[in-house]
Amino acid sequence: MSIVYGPLEKGDKIMTRYVRNKIKALSYSNEDEREYIRDLMWLEEFVKNGGPNSLGGAYAFHSLKNAYPEEYLELQKEMKGLKINVKKALQRKKQAERKAEQRQKERETRERQQDQKNWLRLGGQP
Repeated sequence: MSIVYGPLEKGDKIMTRYVRNKIKALSYSNEDEREYIRDLMWLEEFVKNGGPNSLGGAYAFHSLKNAYPEEYLELQKEMKGLKINVKKALQRKKQAERKAEQRQKERETRERQQDQKNWLRLGGQP
């Protein structure tokens, strides 16, 4: 039931283990299986982007979603988990950056205090 034709050029952009596992279980020599994988790749893309962004995309998305309801739910579930993991990773990165900035400020404060002590020790005015 492939509504999307074209090469499997987006294969390196597959994000879900679900689609990768499907590819491993199917044969390239079977044209129907190749079309099925293309459809799953497009369905994954729609799920990743939060749905279609054009009228033609909406037709394609709903056709794929209706043709592969179980696959759609699996992709949604896995993508939700990936988004949560990405969000957590970004939060950890921001937290690490804030800590690094705080340590830098503390280091600069200590250096400034040490410079001031040295200045005063050398007879400079406060």
